[in-house]
Amino acid sequence: MSEVVLEVQSMERAVQFWSNQLGFPIVEQWGYDNGQFTEESNGIWATWLYVGGPTRLGSYYDKEFLRLETAKQWVQTEMQKRALS
Repeated sequence: MSEVVLEVQSMERAVQFWSNQLGFPIVEQWGYDNGQFTEESNGIWATWLYVGGPTRLGSYYDKEFLRLETAKQWVQTEMQKRALS
């Protein structure tokens, strides 16, 4: 397994639990702007934590899930890019 993704209602509480209490380091955070995830945004909408080996844990806001198909397509494209690099 390389990724597990959870929908959260509070990113602050998710980060507090997974990173601050359990100690998993944050490796990446994304915002959401104009229908797309971005690394340059004012708010955090997704957080990736390193949980060991090749595995990361993702936490996302449920934004109806940000137009579910768009989010799924974006994540799939990102994962394909990372697999090739």
